[in-house]
Amino acid sequence: MTDPYRRTAAGADILVPVTTVLPKLVLHSLARRVAVTLGSLVFLTLATAGAASADVPEGWADGNIDMSWGHLLVVIVAIPVGIGLVITLLVALPGLVKGEGLTGGAPAGEWLGGPRKGTAELAAPDGETSEAGGASAKW
Repeated sequence: MTDPYRRTAAGADILVPVTTVLPKLVLHSLARRVAVTLGSLVFLTLATAGAASADVPEGWADGNIDMSWGHLLVVIVAIPVGIGLVITLLVALPGLVKGEGLTGGAPAGEWLGGPRKGTAELAAPDGETSEAGGASAKW
C-alpha cells in the first residue's frame, strides 16, 4: 500500500486515496461499542416495559367499552372530515362573499415583478451573439 500522505518534489501534500484509512482495530472497537450500547438499550427497554399494574379508580368504567362499527367509523372518519370541511369553509368564505372565487381573484399565470404588458416589453435578441432574452445556459 502506498503512503497516503507522500510529498512531491515541490513539497505539496498529495492525498493518494480519497478516503481516510482507519486501522482495523479502531473500526472493530467502535463497532463493538455501538453494538454493546444498542444491545443494552434494547434489553433495558424490553426488561422495564411491563404492563401497568394500576387499578381502575373507583367510579370509573372498567375499560371494556362495546362500540359498533358504525360508531367507530363516525369517530375515526366522519368527525375529522367534518372538522376539515368546516375549516375549509371558514377559510374560503371571505373570498366567496367578495366574489373572488376560490382562487382569490388572482389571474392565472401572473408574473410578479415582470413587465406589465407581458413578454411584449422584453428585448428581442439583436443577433446571434446577443445576450438579450434570458439565460443563455452556457458554461
